[in-house]
Amino acid sequence: MSIIRANKYLGEIIEILDMHRQKYRAGNIGDDEARASLSSADNEWIDGECYHSLIDTRYFLSNYYAVRTEDKGFQGLYPFFDSQEILHDELRKLEKKYGRVRAIVDKARRMGYTTYMVGEFLHKTVIRYKHTNTVFVSQDEDGAKYNMEMYESAFSFLPWWMQPRVMKHENGKVYCFDEPDENLRTSRPGLKNWVYADNANRPSGVGRGKGFRCAMLDELAHWKDSSQLSKSLIRTFLAKDGFYVMGSTANGRNDAWHNLWRRAEAGSVDWHPIFIPFYRRPKTYSLPIPKGEAFTLTLEEKDMVEQIKKKDGITISNETINWMRKTKEEFIATDGDDMIFDQEYPVTAEVSFQNAIISAIPRGVINRYSKLTEEPRWIGEISFDFTQWLPHLHMTEINPRDDKGELLGLVKKASYPENENRLHMWEKRIPGARYVVSADVALGQKGADYSCCEVIKIGDGHQLDEQVASWHGYMDPYNLTDIVLALCWYYNEALAAVEVNSFGMATNTRLMRDYEYENIYRFKRMDRLKHFMTDIVGWWTDYKSKRTLIAHMSKMMLDNQVLIRNKYLIDELRDFTEDGAEGEGAHDDIVMAFIIALYCGHEGEFEERRQRPVEGKKDENNYIVYKRVIFEGMPVQVEQYRSSSPFEAEKFSKRMIGSYIVNEHGAMADLVLKRRNEKGELVEKTVRVPSDFQNSRFSPIHDRPGTQQQMFEEGIPTELINAESVAEYESRHDGEEVMNDAEAWKYQ
Repeated sequence: MSIIRANKYLGEIIEILDMHRQKYRAGNIGDDEARASLSSADNEWIDGECYHSLIDTRYFLSNYYAVRTEDKGFQGLYPFFDSQEILHDELRKLEKKYGRVRAIVDKARRMGYTTYMVGEFLHKTVIRYKHTNTVFVSQDEDGAKYNMEMYESAFSFLPWWMQPRVMKHENGKVYCFDEPDENLRTSRPGLKNWVYADNANRPSGVGRGKGFRCAMLDELAHWKDSSQLSKSLIRTFLAKDGFYVMGSTANGRNDAWHNLWRRAEAGSVDWHPIFIPFYRRPKTYSLPIPKGEAFTLTLEEKDMVEQIKKKDGITISNETINWMRKTKEEFIATDGDDMIFDQEYPVTAEVSFQNAIISAIPRGVINRYSKLTEEPRWIGEISFDFTQWLPHLHMTEINPRDDKGELLGLVKKASYPENENRLHMWEKRIPGARYVVSADVALGQKGADYSCCEVIKIGDGHQLDEQVASWHGYMDPYNLTDIVLALCWYYNEALAAVEVNSFGMATNTRLMRDYEYENIYRFKRMDRLKHFMTDIVGWWTDYKSKRTLIAHMSKMMLDNQVLIRNKYLIDELRDFTEDGAEGEGAHDDIVMAFIIALYCGHEGEFEERRQRPVEGKKDENNYIVYKRVIFEGMPVQVEQYRSSSPFEAEKFSKRMIGSYIVNEHGAMADLVLKRRNEKGELVEKTVRVPSDFQNSRFSPIHDRPGTQQQMFEEGIPTELINAESVAEYESRHDGEEVMNDAEAWKYQ
């Protein structure tokens, strides 16, 4: 049976050679004898075609690989779809660069992926390789059979002089290319290539006892037992010139396929990521617009077209946009939303991984912010020199920019930060700028949760808050203190906001007591027993305060008041719900650190309040708002605001980071603070402080009424009075209903 070939002159020559072969079939004469009877010119032509096919995969696929078309019968694979061009070019680049291929392909549906890959493996097994085991692995038995039947059909269309000798063939299961006569196998050996078709759900495992030089793993996201990949298959992919490709349409988030893709993108595994979006097959995904009908792109569609034009250099047609609109409406009509459309027909790899959760931030907003992320300019580590009391950066500039901020050269991707290059930095410190450094602290054990520190530059006026740096990885809470301290000192003695619910208590305590860092956030909570705002040093996350964080972040993102640069933050936001990360393998370390920084940096607008003039002394009961500073190792109170009204003092304190309220009557005194600045110069500052406290250490347990003092009076030792025990005590003694609003946690 003839096929349509890219080179239209080949067909006539191949038919002549087929007629020659027919003369010998009746006499049961083999292909080798028939080939020997050809003229030298014919044999020379055959050798030339085989050599051309050997060195040029495209030539072989276009002229000798027969595929069934919808309207033309069988023809060579030409012209390639745009999607197949992407695949072909990427595979050739890998072969040229590494001498082997290890590729992971995330794709939209009907991209011609399977058709192309079967052709690649036909080329490898009958033209290029010898002594090779090859396997097609699909999600089920039907998929394995389908791929093998496509291979068998294509093999049957090869010219007789190109087909290797077949020793064994089982329909839909196996091919063995070798000399069928065992008496001649030594003197006239064949290719000795085996081709298997298998399914990933086979109970006995896949590929055990074999080593594969070529492997195609199909629709891996749909495998019921993805552990087959690590248990059996990857262990067999050892050939130095191996050709291994796994491809799939996504099927959810945080599964084996998604996690492998993440790590491939980050460069932490030896697999090269290739993404094929739906718009790279425009003839298939296109819907004509009726004549005379006006067609106007929405703002979102215009943005998508511009982004694709900038990224790929191609312009999406209105017909493709029209198809996208109508198809989305079909998904909305049947499923209630268009989430599955993004999974089946993605524009970017990031949006192809969808889940059924209701994220805390709308998916459309997350998608919009994802387009604004960028790779860090510097990656590396940060440390603190305790001899000079200065932070030190150990960074490498991977994405240099000119004075105007324009990128110099191609973008280099930063690996997912775990054990090295854990600090990603987009912007170095700016003198005079205000920063917040937050910390979400974990135990530091590999395989468990990560610790994360986020650095945000607080915008002034109409400026955006900007994510300028992110530290993420494994480290124990004790040593993480050094990272927090270094980041805070580097970024203009930034406000430190450490989550203290669990392991963060150790980090925050060391930061405050051992290093006596001054600018530490204080979590405020109304003490219902004594009607005072109590202080918990650090950020305390509970049910209500977490929703306050989420509400604040949502408002900032919806109002475009924050610049998010970290793509890994966006990835975590897709799994982040009101209750935290949802889904097996999902993390929220970066999200929690980020939203703590975002909230704490604005809760008090401390700089504005710090500059407010202090009222003069009054000879009446005063509700005074204080902030502590460290002088010669001693905490002293510095007056910030006073009022005869407890409500005014409370209102001010709520908006003043690190402040607390004392109701007192008495004399004030001047205290001269002496300290060295960054240049080592001794500077003095005179402040007004309560005379009762200027020469003694202040204790929230002994020197101020409230929950902590109440606990001490009931016999609880001071060493057991901490943020967690205060919260538990108040919870047991609080029988009143709390207002159900975003700020209710402040009054519980």
